[in-house]
Amino acid sequence: MLALTTDNQMFSWGDGQYGALGFGDTNDVSAPKLLEIDTGIKQQIWKVACGKMHSMCLTTKKQVFTWGQGIYGKLGHGNEDD
Repeated sequence: MLALTTDNQMFSWGDGQYGALGFGDTNDVSAPKLLEIDTGIKQQIWKVACGKMHSMCLTTKKQVFTWGQGIYGKLGHGNEDD
């Protein structure tokens, strides 16, 4: 799960398999935990979305960041890496 607050803080929680929560590990998180992808974009997050074992965010500068399971190239990184 991902949530975006009105002051552009992004929180993530749930099943951490494949790094889907964005914390750099595969640990499950039972309660919302602040997620900082990159301090340079923190205040520019506009939208967030979750898929099956992957997540993404869109910034106000039209940058897309994806993380989690990379099978079938679903992260858009040009490979199948998680």
